[in-house]
Amino acid sequence: MNSTGLQKKRKNAMGSFATRIFLAQAFSILILSLMFTGYFIHRERSAMTEILMSKGNLLAQQLANTGRIGVFAESPELLADPIHSIMEQKDVLDARVFTLDGNMINAQHSAHGGATGKPSRDRAPEVTLPSPKPRKPVTISKAGTVEFWAPIQSAPLFSPEEALIYTDNPEPKGNRIVGYAAVTLDTNRLDTTYRSLLWKSVSICLAFLAVALWFAYHIAHGITRPLNSLKEQVTALGKGNAVENIPVKTGDEIGELSGAFNAMAESLRVREEEKAHLEALLWQAQKMEAIGQLAGGVAHDFNNILCAIIGFGTLLDMGMKKDDPSRRHLEQILSAADRATSLTQGLLTFSRKQVLNPHPVSLNTIVHGIEKMLNRLITEDIELTLSLSDQEPNVLADAGQIDQVLMNLATNARDAMPNGGRLSIKTDVADPPEEILADTTSLPTTHYALLTVTDSGSGMEKETQEKIFEPFFTTKDVGKGTGLGLSMVYGIVKQHNGHILVNSAPGKGTSFLIYLPMTPKD
Repeated sequence: MNSTGLQKKRKNAMGSFATRIFLAQAFSILILSLMFTGYFIHRERSAMTEILMSKGNLLAQQLANTGRIGVFAESPELLADPIHSIMEQKDVLDARVFTLDGNMINAQHSAHGGATGKPSRDRAPEVTLPSPKPRKPVTISKAGTVEFWAPIQSAPLFSPEEALIYTDNPEPKGNRIVGYAAVTLDTNRLDTTYRSLLWKSVSICLAFLAVALWFAYHIAHGITRPLNSLKEQVTALGKGNAVENIPVKTGDEIGELSGAFNAMAESLRVREEEKAHLEALLWQAQKMEAIGQLAGGVAHDFNNILCAIIGFGTLLDMGMKKDDPSRRHLEQILSAADRATSLTQGLLTFSRKQVLNPHPVSLNTIVHGIEKMLNRLITEDIELTLSLSDQEPNVLADAGQIDQVLMNLATNARDAMPNGGRLSIKTDVADPPEEILADTTSLPTTHYALLTVTDSGSGMEKETQEKIFEPFFTTKDVGKGTGLGLSMVYGIVKQHNGHILVNSAPGKGTSFLIYLPMTPKD
């Protein structure tokens, strides 16, 4: 009798409305979780593989372009630098250059894969030309590795930069293949990353399932009243009315669910806005970092060339008679070289490659010390006002570089106020906005000194504000500026582990806010 009653109760429980809703929700959540997890893993695997394949093809094509002269000369020495530059990349196991007959001219091998290990002079695994010999880049997958082959043409189809992009264009008449470049990439790191991603995805999926099923169980057993009102609102929300709240008419579980749904919708909206803002900041930071690396490399190479020009020019000047008619031309050469040196110094400042001499110093002291110089720098119809903080905003900085920041900003403010105006410099102690503090790679977590430079000039549009820190960007007329002033400011601030923001609008002036980490006063 007791057994029969227990079975009847269990049957009623299994057939109850709440149980059926829970089972339906559990099944749906399980299927969706598996689908989304599988799709995510497949998409990430495909993306990682595509990146590896693109990288391998690009490296092979690069070696084919840069090693052309070495193949013509069959000179291992001429191929050493191109091959070494390829070996410096991550995951590269070996790089080889062959003649058209299959004779290897030069090769380097790394047992650890590119940047993770030094090239080895030990004999590398045997690699032979594919058969038939390819006329276009080919890929050969093997256990743990992928080989990328690119034919070396007798003449470039395009400039070196274009040749890395337009790889599928027809060959010009008379062009022939003179050799082959081969690059082998290690897929072990890709496989390791994939396995790690797989475990993490499965763990997250299981955790999500556990939480989701728990909620589904309690929601299902809390449904005791009609859901028509909630159903209508959810349907409306699914059609795009995300900004409208679901009315909460009761205080029971349905009412709580409605309130939670409203809170979730609002939270998602706020998160999307914050995410978009953070993505914009990240994109801008990455763009400036890439420009800085490019500018630093160009400035370094150009500076080496200028050293030779100035050095030999100075030697010529020392051995030239004062009345020599060629002296005037030599002086113009040296003068132009000096101007070019100033430009490269500005690029090095932007790319944060200059040497600093930081000491604990108060921003109040720096601003007060440069006041007279700024008064001489700006015109008489511009009023300069200083507002120094009662707290000592002590920072670890190179005072000379901060002076340079103030002079560059004052010069920009002067040019933005041709008819006069007001220029104010203010020091304070304040923390940056939360989105800046959230980026732990941008600023250290400490207190900050704030240096604000504000003018009453013409202001800037948003499009201009996004570009003002880029090298050589200027809104001035040709010949009236190099476009490096604000780039140098950006580089100096970043080299001091700081951050710079700009607030401006057309006709409303411009404010530059510079946040620098504070340091205890000695």
